[in-house]
Amino acid sequence: MAIVYGISVSLFRQISISHWLVMCGFDLTVLLLTPYRYWPALFVGEFFQLLVKSIQCFDQFGWLWSVQNLLPTLLVMAPLVWVARERWHVLHRGYLNIPALLACSLLVAAAMTLDSLVSLSVTPLPPGYVLPGGWGGVAGRWLLGNFIGILTITPTVLAFRKMMTQYPWRQWASRVFDSKLLLESIGLVLPVLAMLVWVGLEATPHTATRQIAQIAMFLPVVWLALRHGWQGAAMGGTAASLAIMLLMPERYDQSTLQAECLVSFVISSMLLLGGRITAMDRQAEQERIDVRMDAMHWQHR
Repeated sequence: MAIVYGISVSLFRQISISHWLVMCGFDLTVLLLTPYRYWPALFVGEFFQLLVKSIQCFDQFGWLWSVQNLLPTLLVMAPLVWVARERWHVLHRGYLNIPALLACSLLVAAAMTLDSLVSLSVTPLPPGYVLPGGWGGVAGRWLLGNFIGILTITPTVLAFRKMMTQYPWRQWASRVFDSKLLLESIGLVLPVLAMLVWVGLEATPHTATRQIAQIAMFLPVVWLALRHGWQGAAMGGTAASLAIMLLMPERYDQSTLQAECLVSFVISSMLLLGGRITAMDRQAEQERIDVRMDAMHWQHR
C-alpha cells in the first residue's frame, strides 16, 4: 500500500500546477475510500516520497525547508476527512452527502493552501524574485487549484464507486457500458467539448474566442446534472476541467483562471442540484415500490 501510494503521488505531482492541483483531489479521494487501518501505510508512503525530495533539494533550499517538507500532506487532511466521514456522514449507507462533501472539499483546499504558504515562507527565493501576483495572488491560485483539483477527481471516482456497489462484480462491466450516463457522456458530451477545444485552439491566444470556448465548458455539466443528477455533474465536471486545461495557453493565464472559477462554481452548484434531483428520483421510486406492494397486498386479501 505504501509503495503504490508513493508511486501514485509521484505521478500526480507531475501533472499538477498551481491552479489545477489534481494531487489534492487524489489525496482526498484516497482518504475518503480507504479503511482507517491503511492510513498509517499511506502516511509512510508519502513520507518516503517526500524524504527523497528533501534530500535532493537540501543544497538548494536548506535544512529548514527540507525538514518542513517532510510533513505529509495527508496528516494535514486526515482530521478533516475523519470529521467528514464520522460526524458529517459524507458516505452514509451507500449514499453521498453532497453538502458534506463540498464543505470538506473547501476545508481541505484551504488547509492545503495554508500548508503550501508555510512551505513557501521558509523557501529561500532568488534575490529580486517577485511572486506573480504577490502573496494574495499565490494564495488565491492555490486555493482555486486545490478546490478544482478535488472537483476534477473526487466526485467522479465516487460516482463510479456507486455504480460498482450497485451490481455484482460479474455484472458490473455490462451494466456500466449499458449506462445512459456513460453513453451520453461519450456520445454527446465529449464531442461537444472536443469541438469547443478545437475552436479554442484555432483561435489566437488571449482572444475573446478562446475565452468564450473555455467558459462554455460549463454547459455539458449543467446538461448532465439535469439528466442524471450528481453523478452526471461529477463526470461532466471532470471532462470540462480537462478541456479547460487543454486550452490554457500559458501558466497564470487570466482567462483560464476566470474559466476555472466559473466552472468550479457551476460544478458545485450542479452537484448540489443533482443531489437533490437524485434524492427526489429515489423518493419517487420508493413511492412506486410502496404502491405496488400495497396493490399486491390488497390482491392477496
